[in-house]
Amino acid sequence: YWGYLVRTNAAPVLLGEFGTKLATRSDRMWLETLVEYLRANEISFAFWSLNPNSADTGGILESDWRTVDGTKIKLLE
Repeated sequence: YWGYLVRTNAAPVLLGEFGTKLATRSDRMWLETLVEYLRANEISFAFWSLNPNSADTGGILESDWRTVDGTKIKLLE
């Protein structure tokens, strides 16, 4: 519902606090589709979260709090 803001140049958009544990095929498809839309429309975003213990989304970091989750980074590039 907010895509029109970008298409009509009505307001700047920063999509924040989205994430996924990539636990299922549909999780991956959702993230791929969302990132493709963001990229195509040049929309800025902030992935939720950095820390791996975020209960519903996990994070960019693995459980050792040092290793980056390469799969998520690749999808977000």
